[in-house]
Amino acid sequence: MNTLPTLSIFCLLLLNLAGSTYANICPKVCFCQAAMNHVGCSKKNFTEIPDLIPSDTKQLSLNGNLFSNKVLVRKNFSRLSNLEDLFLNECGIEVITLDTFADLRHLCMLDLSNNKLRFIEDYTFRGLSLNHLLLNSNPGIQFAPKAFTGFRTIGLHLKKCGLHNLSLEEIRPLNGTVNIIWLNNNNFRYLSEEWYYLLKNFEHVRLEDNPMHCNCELAWLYRMFINNSNLFPKDKLMSCASPRRLKSKTFDMLTLDDFQCQLPIFEGVDVLVGPHVGKLSCRAKADPSPKLYWHKPGGLTETFLPSKDRAIKTNRAVLYIHNHHTSISSHYQCVANNPAGNVTFNLQVTWPQRESENKNNLITTLPTESSLPKSHSRSSNQTMNMGDLTVDVLFTLMELIGAVIGTFLLTFLLCLLIFHFFGRQPRPMGPQEKEHSEKRRTPENHYVMADIDESSIKMMEHKDLVS
Repeated sequence: MNTLPTLSIFCLLLLNLAGSTYANICPKVCFCQAAMNHVGCSKKNFTEIPDLIPSDTKQLSLNGNLFSNKVLVRKNFSRLSNLEDLFLNECGIEVITLDTFADLRHLCMLDLSNNKLRFIEDYTFRGLSLNHLLLNSNPGIQFAPKAFTGFRTIGLHLKKCGLHNLSLEEIRPLNGTVNIIWLNNNNFRYLSEEWYYLLKNFEHVRLEDNPMHCNCELAWLYRMFINNSNLFPKDKLMSCASPRRLKSKTFDMLTLDDFQCQLPIFEGVDVLVGPHVGKLSCRAKADPSPKLYWHKPGGLTETFLPSKDRAIKTNRAVLYIHNHHTSISSHYQCVANNPAGNVTFNLQVTWPQRESENKNNLITTLPTESSLPKSHSRSSNQTMNMGDLTVDVLFTLMELIGAVIGTFLLTFLLCLLIFHFFGRQPRPMGPQEKEHSEKRRTPENHYVMADIDESSIKMMEHKDLVS
């Protein structure tokens, strides 16, 4: 009859002994709950993970301890295979090595928030099946393409991580397991429509406090918001940061017509040409920034993608062309494309014929790119003649000297001819000569020799005597 009370007392002693033993191996500054196997070591100024944590601990909190070693490795937790909840919030962790958590097969909650994690390697969490993975407030964190491969979680929390973009391929391995995602308080301006096929099966999505650009590319998200009222928390609504007309408006204040895209507009087409080489530059603006194509003769196409920075609305496409004389005239097209539609700019380029080149054996310099003519046009058709160029001609020193001397001699000879011509003109007669001449002129305009006077005869005789 006394056996039962004795057994009860013995069991109580064993429990007390177990509790005493659990308390004895618990780190002194930590709080240990033997009944629940909880160890609380938050904000105890640990610089490393303590060694005296009971091996059967199910919940371990190390929040607020700044570790001197910023790298987590497998041996940190290899003794704690019974862990279900692990809290490592605000510990200064920067790196998690492969298979750090490989021994924690019972882990359900892993909190790595408020650390300095920059990159999550492939397979970092493989083998884990969690209820929640918390990576909140790790600014600038990035993920390898297979960071979540081999891993399952119901909730993925990435709040306040400074994310601009999150590849759907990185999240896709979680498809079918994850149904709670927190992406709020990041820097998302845009999410591709492919996200719809992932989010439509979720139970809870948070996207508020992101600078959303509300154009036609986000119309799918608005439709999801309208058609799935329980998916997004009613007190945490998404809002628009741009365009300006929609700034600060929450989704419940908008209509589908507010989500519009802008058709591309050509800001200019620049043409820089030379006798053998040309440069065609096409610039267009739109919302979102357009993709540009140069269609070349022969059916060839060059593609120019817009900037990854979605705040930039302008794109530019530069095409270099060469005169191979396969044809005198060539047709080019610059096409700007975005979700709002296509706009095309046609350009006809005419090259000079080969026969017109190098007719004179001159020393020439081709014009530099900066001196070539430019053409700015918004029209849809433009013809450019590559032969209408000014070519600078340079002469040698001897050629310049010869030209100067030749010019001087030509001028001198011309002056001599002028003086000679005017020097041979008859001198005008004086009054006496004119009167004497009139005496010798007959009415029929015949000149008659005058009679020799006596004095003249005497002079002639005297001359004969002297001789």
